[in-house]
Amino acid sequence: MKTRLGAGLLAAVMLCVCVMQQANAEESVTTLFGADLRNAAKELHYGGLLSDESVYAYTVTGASWENAWGKNQLFWMGWLPRWKFSLRGKKQLQARADVKNYLVQHDYSQAFQLLSGFTQQQIAADPVLKEAAARQLLQQGEASRALSVLASAYHTMHKPDEARDYRLRRLAFRAARLSGDEKQAIAFGLSLVLQPDPATHVPYSNALAYLVNRGVNLRRVALGILEAPNGLRNMSAYTYAAADVLVYRLTPSLLPLLFEMLKSGDTYLRSRALLYLGAMDYRPGSQNRSWTKNILPVSLRDYGLSADQHALIMQTARRLLHDSNFRLRAAACLTLSFMGGEENHRLLETMANDPAYVLQKVKGHNESTVVFPVRDAADAALTRWGENLQSGDGTYTRSQLSQLLRRGRNVTNDRSGIRGDLASVLAISPTDVALPVTDQLQ
Repeated sequence: MKTRLGAGLLAAVMLCVCVMQQANAEESVTTLFGADLRNAAKELHYGGLLSDESVYAYTVTGASWENAWGKNQLFWMGWLPRWKFSLRGKKQLQARADVKNYLVQHDYSQAFQLLSGFTQQQIAADPVLKEAAARQLLQQGEASRALSVLASAYHTMHKPDEARDYRLRRLAFRAARLSGDEKQAIAFGLSLVLQPDPATHVPYSNALAYLVNRGVNLRRVALGILEAPNGLRNMSAYTYAAADVLVYRLTPSLLPLLFEMLKSGDTYLRSRALLYLGAMDYRPGSQNRSWTKNILPVSLRDYGLSADQHALIMQTARRLLHDSNFRLRAAACLTLSFMGGEENHRLLETMANDPAYVLQKVKGHNESTVVFPVRDAADAALTRWGENLQSGDGTYTRSQLSQLLRRGRNVTNDRSGIRGDLASVLAISPTDVALPVTDQLQ
């Protein structure tokens, strides 16, 4: 008895210490951005009232002070006019091509030597030269110089290269941390979470860990973006991304917001709200908890929702399981798996033949890749009971497709209930790969 009491007391003390440490870390972030928090509305030239959360989000993301961020797209540095500091003559153009080749070969030393033929302004304004200079300076331990090159706008030669822009933001995050510039590190870190690698759609784990440990309140950032007025520094363009980021900070304090989102006319927000409410109403059961990793990147626990809240979530999920919108059906599948129960088990098994599919042509081949998003969600959900569905995902020839998709419904371009001016490139769940919001699967 004494041993159990002692262990419980120790756990309580450790929890209290962790809470105090987190509170101190969050307070240090408020202190770090003190003047910026006070002047955010002025710097943004906004005459209306901003919520405390929006002021916080505008400040820590750098929207109110970071000169590198774009005007039309916040976390984008390729907005400098092309005529500014552009390259001159065949010699510079050839040298730039050689620098690019050395970058591909990861020979940063050779690439750096070729930069002597360019001005500092040309290097900072050209994404290829900028990356070459930054990588070599970081290798030489000159993080402050690397950051001065990286934390500035550049011009794009042709169409925007999102992959390169992501690499530059990631390098800037690294340089800021190494040089001790915490404000820049936080701003670039948040850009890597809210607008991650376009190839993986997953927030950069090192940035996420740094932000949490440093005391950046991701819940306040997400809420601030969700409450942001339209058009102001285009912060509201990250509304869907903010809804995604909420997954990393699910707490009972979010319940009123989630229930309100559940009544929204926006399909994306409704689907996220339903998924999160199901996660917060998690019923462990006797199954191995590791199955939940197939759905969400966070550990789940029962938050002790009331019987009325439980009944509302269950009723809503079962109704949306038959909704005309495939995103809501997929979210309902995952939600019902969190809540468990044999009736939900039976309902999920009926989703094996859901008609929705996403189609992508394979370049250079007479084949197409097919993904069945609702079936995939049901498959992930049924792992709770140790079952798997044969969803039918795969690559098929044209003749095979005609048979496979005979009774299917093509939802590749289905944006019903989703705002056309918003997008999110985040994937908070493996099942999100089959739920395109951008044109990633077009």
